[in-house]
Amino acid sequence: MTDMLATLLDERAIEAQLKNYCRAMDRCDKELGVAVFHDDAQLDYGEMFRGAPRDFVEHTIAAHFSLETHLHRISNISIAVNGDRAGSETYVDAIFRGSAQGAAFEIRTCGRYIDQWEKRGGRWAVSRRQYLHAIDSQRPAGEARFPVTGARDTTDFSYTALRP
Repeated sequence: MTDMLATLLDERAIEAQLKNYCRAMDRCDKELGVAVFHDDAQLDYGEMFRGAPRDFVEHTIAAHFSLETHLHRISNISIAVNGDRAGSETYVDAIFRGSAQGAAFEIRTCGRYIDQWEKRGGRWAVSRRQYLHAIDSQRPAGEARFPVTGARDTTDFSYTALRP
């Protein structure tokens, strides 16, 4: 029973980090984004990016700021824990809205994060990520029906609501 509980807690910690990643990308929170990875992690997003976590987070957030809004969602999370190491597969669906030359557009991209995790000093973080791209599309977007609310930084109301 103790091993089962420890595994469940490890899985929960890894899932929380995956959620932190999405939150960091959507709130453009560099420190939260970097904290999902070990400093020496290697990230491979194919043609989009290959390199270190801090470089990836800075590159991605800069790209996000060129857009009006974006939303990352994850699902179908599979985690296999083996001591202080784990592997996971997570489906991701991201949607972006921007405009170019006065015309609104929407981009949707879907794929999977294949992550290797290590628990160091009691903290689970990604040591290697391989992004497997599945599908993307871009289309013209009509006028938004409602204004974007919230903030793409740590002034977003969620930071107040989630403060312990």
